[in-house]
Amino acid sequence: MSLKFVYDPEADAGFLKVGEGPSVETEPATDNINLDFNAKGELVSIEILNVSRSAPGLLAKPFKAVAAE
Repeated sequence: MSLKFVYDPEADAGFLKVGEGPSVETEPATDNINLDFNAKGELVSIEILNVSRSAPGLLAKPFKAVAAE
């Protein structure tokens, strides 16, 4: 699977998809980062909260063109 970054401007949250399947469990890693796991316990995405302030470089092209699904 290739990495995919999705940004939700309404929530100011970014999601870096790194695995397959839906998220069934979320574990906080830091104040602004959550790790999402599938039913097998595999990492499926990294959620970045307040992304415009905590990781503004992620909003630079080409990532900004990818909208929330």
